[in-house]
Amino acid sequence: MNDSGYSLWFYNIDVDYIKFLHSVDGKVQYSQGSDYSSKPFLGGFSIDGIRYFVPLSSPKSKHIHWDYEGDTYIMIHETIREEDRKPKNVIRRQTDEGLEKILAILYFNNMIPAPEGCYEPVGDFINIRDDLYYDLLRKEYYFCLNIDGKIACKARKLHDAQKEAGVTDELCCDFMRLEKAMREYQR
Repeated sequence: MNDSGYSLWFYNIDVDYIKFLHSVDGKVQYSQGSDYSSKPFLGGFSIDGIRYFVPLSSPKSKHIHWDYEGDTYIMIHETIREEDRKPKNVIRRQTDEGLEKILAILYFNNMIPAPEGCYEPVGDFINIRDDLYYDLLRKEYYFCLNIDGKIACKARKLHDAQKEAGVTDELCCDFMRLEKAMREYQR
């Protein structure tokens, strides 16, 4: 459990709500034609009484050059053996322990607020029928659980810096504008 009193978990966000937020701020991750109904968001923390959710994104080859953590992201990763490597794996580097495989990226700059009724827990991983997806979500979840304080702190720090400066970084969603839009959506 983190400082907000919530436990971290994966959530699905209502697609109509995501589209609405995207219409307010184009930096909200949404792409016509993609299935956002099952896109996982990491949630379970509150900033100024508002529930926030961080999107998980699939690793890309560009990420192999990134640090494990930056001001706006955290890279979820694991160490695997060479013989467990798959062609689609994104490998950051080789170490004495094995290969550092990137599982996902948490993009705090694209986190979104959501009101009650617009998010739903992914549910028990046991009900996931795809074994590979089950394994991936489980690994991502336990990685996040081990750094839940860092996750909540990074989210709050980014949010508060934007709020205090009154300026939105070009890579970040406008959190204040999204919070206002969220309140309008609730009406």
